[in-house]
Amino acid sequence: PETANTRGVELCVKFQDGGRGSEYLKRLKPGDKMMATAPYGDFVFHTPTPGRSPCFIVTGTGMGPIRSMILSSQFAQNPGEQPLCLFGVKTPNEVLFPGSLNSSPVQMVYCYSQAHARLAGEFHGRVTDYLRTLPGDWQWHLTDFYLCGNSSMIQEVKRILVGGHGVSVDHIHQEIFFNNIPVQKT
Repeated sequence: PETANTRGVELCVKFQDGGRGSEYLKRLKPGDKMMATAPYGDFVFHTPTPGRSPCFIVTGTGMGPIRSMILSSQFAQNPGEQPLCLFGVKTPNEVLFPGSLNSSPVQMVYCYSQAHARLAGEFHGRVTDYLRTLPGDWQWHLTDFYLCGNSSMIQEVKRILVGGHGVSVDHIHQEIFFNNIPVQKT
């Protein structure tokens, strides 16, 4: 919301063949107008209590809402102790908004599931693999987790957090994307 009035609204879209939204957006031409409503969910950043940190765990276009949280004035005023973002994609070419969070206090870890030449700040494997490398004495119980991406990733992350480390579900916020939902033709 902080940039919409000056730069306009940005959409972060993954086109799915046969998807209702994808097919609609594909038909639009430059200059076409469209109607949209604001999101009405509850996947928002919550100012951390003293001593707590946010950890954003995101795959693909899930970076859209996470980026909005990180760029928000609320986050800027209180980003927590050691904010961390695990961003999972297949290759560096799939990184969305490259460099846009460089001036934020968030430590970015790019998790690539497909092999390529290694650069600093990268992890080879999925975000769930990265979580499994963190030691048992990591700040599991002083962290608020924000999960955004496909349903299988979120389910696996929650098994690691809750089942593996005893993280309270009260400290896990999520926005799930379901894959391969059939579209009914009308």
